[in-house]
Amino acid sequence: MGYTYAQLEQLWIDAGGSAAAAPIMAAIAMAESGGNPNATDYDSNGTVDRGLWQINSIWGSLSTFDPTANAQSAVQVYNQQGITAWATYNSGAYKQFLSGGSVTTPNTPGATTTDASTSGTPSTSLNPADALNDMWSLFHGVAGGLNWLFWLWQPGQGWRFIIGIGGVASGVGAAKLYTSPGVTEEKSATFPGAILLTGVALMCLYMTMRAWPVDSNGDAVRPAAYAVMILKGEKPPAGPPAPDNTGQIQLGLEAIASIWVVNKVASSVSGLAGAAGIFAGLWAGLKKVFGSGDGEAPPEIPEVDLTVPNYPGLTGAA
Repeated sequence: MGYTYAQLEQLWIDAGGSAAAAPIMAAIAMAESGGNPNATDYDSNGTVDRGLWQINSIWGSLSTFDPTANAQSAVQVYNQQGITAWATYNSGAYKQFLSGGSVTTPNTPGATTTDASTSGTPSTSLNPADALNDMWSLFHGVAGGLNWLFWLWQPGQGWRFIIGIGGVASGVGAAKLYTSPGVTEEKSATFPGAILLTGVALMCLYMTMRAWPVDSNGDAVRPAAYAVMILKGEKPPAGPPAPDNTGQIQLGLEAIASIWVVNKVASSVSGLAGAAGIFAGLWAGLKKVFGSGDGEAPPEIPEVDLTVPNYPGLTGAA
């Protein structure tokens, strides 16, 4: 049984995937397998892609034909490697399926080289689905960067940044000594100094690239002790891997963006309501002055008697 675009969207959501990513992930599944849960593709490196989302066999048991399990595997791959794990996203082949339309596609499992530009003349109109997908990709990229940045606040990880700066400075210093005129002079400390700085730069590079080790209590190992272990030839204990909180961070960013949009909409509605109130007040005032205009006569101006009365003793002579 082949799955439709709408069914793939729901399958992704039911597997725990983000609803915002459902349209683009359903389009990827259509481009990868054509909606065929039994799709199989044998890669040149000896691995096998299986199922709706063509999960590669390097993922072990995650590479399965079961539609529900394959969707769950796709969510896990997405959370760990992002959307670029699928070749049909990188090539743009998924775009022709975004609307869920019945676009003819070769009945070849795992067709990952299809170019969407061959399906017809691209439309210049704005596609809301593309806009949402681009926004979602932006949020995911920002969330990934913030996840790495937050990791620097884990025990000892901040030392990596500081030591990395020290390594760069040592490397620059070594390069300057290597190119200085005194490096070829006899009994000069320039060449030994360059060698020393090179060693310091390499050690700093090693300490920067590895996750900072922690002791049995979970506390970060001090830099001096770390350096001594390296100089003694001892292999320092492996530090904790970076936690993957990209999904949670992305949800937080989306919530903040949603609150901002709602606030802007509410402000606009409030402004319109205020303008309507002012207009209604002006209209009521005008009605009182000039009449309501619905058949009622305007208020009458009272007549004033200007006749001068005749008082005794007064004559009309000048």
